[in-house]
Amino acid sequence: MEQTPQIPGQQQNPQTPEADELTAYTLNELLDLNYRLQAELQRRQAVELEAHKEKTRQLARALGITVEQMFGFNTTLSSPQAPRGTRPPKRPVKVAFRDPLNADNVASAKGPKPDWLRNYLDAGRDIEEFRVQE
Repeated sequence: MEQTPQIPGQQQNPQTPEADELTAYTLNELLDLNYRLQAELQRRQAVELEAHKEKTRQLARALGITVEQMFGFNTTLSSPQAPRGTRPPKRPVKVAFRDPLNADNVASAKGPKPDWLRNYLDAGRDIEEFRVQE
């Protein structure tokens, strides 16, 4: 009989079924067992994660720094560098064309023409009629 691999430092639970014992389970019983195992794994991972977060917060407090500083995120306002993974805010696109009948219909000079502008152009109107004067 083949032994299941053990995690170092872990004891075999006498209630854990061996691989050959699993063949006695029906499909629905195996699915139920799998569902319960997944739920328990998620619960325990969440508990472990929270415990590690708390240890990290305690260590940061003991060092007199924030968790962000501990991991290299400088969040002070005077810092010229934003935290990793952040992007600067996008600049608004300059309005180049506006619909004279609906001021909410605007378009930039970049990218595809919106439907409202394309409809006017298809009707024979000149695009310069809709250009916003600076």
